[in-house]
Amino acid sequence: MFELLSIKTQLDFSNKYDVDTGTLTDWNKRLEKDGLTNDLNAWARKLTPNVIFALYKNIIKSGRAHEVRAWFEIVEHN
Repeated sequence: MFELLSIKTQLDFSNKYDVDTGTLTDWNKRLEKDGLTNDLNAWARKLTPNVIFALYKNIIKSGRAHEVRAWFEIVEHN
């Protein structure tokens, strides 16, 4: 999951996983159209306390606080 959170752009994802950017755009449109992003966020929000604890331990160890911010921006929309 952290590996995915570290990917900043659709182009970065495309390059890393060898997926055409047009395909990613189509997938994004389908996810939105089918309302699947709402379900994903609802599922992920249940994990927030555990993720925050794991990220906290990681911050203490490595100082990479940007992962916490990424989680909140993606999952909690904050």
